[in-house]
Amino acid sequence: MRKRRRLRTDRIAIMAVLLLLLIFACRRGYQVYELHRQISEAEVTKQELLQEKADLEERKAALEDRSVIERKARDDLGMVKPGEVPYVR
Repeated sequence: MRKRRRLRTDRIAIMAVLLLLLIFACRRGYQVYELHRQISEAEVTKQELLQEKADLEERKAALEDRSVIERKARDDLGMVKPGEVPYVR
């Protein structure tokens, strides 16, 4: 009788320890999964930002062209060169 109780108690204890280990393993696995998901999201954001940076650098280079600057000054600001007659559109 004692032997049966002891075996039953031992089995319950082993099952409890295994259950706790399983719970900890699942929690750790979820944390690893969540970190991988965040890394993936960060990589996507990084690629979008790199593309935006490249677009802005291209736009900056275009705006540094003297002909573009002159056109913008004439069209957007209504500026004229000395000796030119301005007209209103």
